[in-house]
Amino acid sequence: RTLEVMMRHPTVILAVPGTFSEALLGLLLGIARACGMPVRGLVDSALAAALGTPSGQRLLHLDLQLHRTVVTELERGTEIVRRGVESSPRVGLVALHDAWARGLAKLFVRRTRFDPFHDAATEQNLYDQLPAWLSKLERDGRATLQLGRNEAHAIELERDEVPASTDALY
Repeated sequence: RTLEVMMRHPTVILAVPGTFSEALLGLLLGIARACGMPVRGLVDSALAAALGTPSGQRLLHLDLQLHRTVVTELERGTEIVRRGVESSPRVGLVALHDAWARGLAKLFVRRTRFDPFHDAATEQNLYDQLPAWLSKLERDGRATLQLGRNEAHAIELERDEVPASTDALY
């Protein structure tokens, strides 16, 4: 019965970062209204993520966005209380991908004398393959990275060789 009621009267609750200003929330709600989304509420995304955690803990929620990182400090007792929110516009997913790409390009030059940034097509190829390479490194601890025409240039990489290129960002 509850599912039937929900299907006839759909509602949307949006999870948003704790850094959103009233102006941004208003813009978001205006866009949702223009799209016909029946928004019935907003919740801090860090608080929503902490719902399944055990009580009696201090939590840090890291929200890595495209152009920024938001860290929210939470206290999980009988209720979840947000203690603070910090935002860094300096570090986001784009900055991390750029740092990883630059670091990998340096490794290609050092190990094969091939510069992926010398040609726009191989630079784009590096960026396109980056998520799969990072996933393989995370999963297997090592990966073979291949670039260039007919994948002519390859390097072997261990997981612990990658973070050095992003240390300054952390």
